[in-house]
Amino acid sequence: MQWPNGGSIVIGKHGCHHVSFHVFPSEGKLSAKVSVSNGHWSGTCDTLFDRGELRQFAQDIEKLHADTTGQAVLAQHLTPNIDMTLTGDGKGHFSAAGSVRDDFAHSNYIAFDFGLSQSELLSIVEALRAAERL
Repeated sequence: MQWPNGGSIVIGKHGCHHVSFHVFPSEGKLSAKVSVSNGHWSGTCDTLFDRGELRQFAQDIEKLHADTTGQAVLAQHLTPNIDMTLTGDGKGHFSAAGSVRDDFAHSNYIAFDFGLSQSELLSIVEALRAAERL
């Protein structure tokens, strides 16, 4: 994480399976360069978040951490380039699954599905909240 002019949110582990967002403020919204890596496949795209979208995702992840069961869904309203759901099974197992696509004129996308530890969830929450404060 680097703040206050921009910073990174990493879900998963860099160099392995991950989705990361380098976020910076842009005309009342949050711009992000998204990077995804899943196995041998990787890619990037640009996207925009409305203010509040990352905050809501953080709240949902915090609840998932406390309950250990359910889902936290990243809901993008402006440019839905990212489809991401974090899931807990109530037995201490968590996963991140979804897809990232650069644009909707083409059908190219990268799907991902990887495990997370419960201890990673609160650092993700902290990074999402820091991004909303930009």
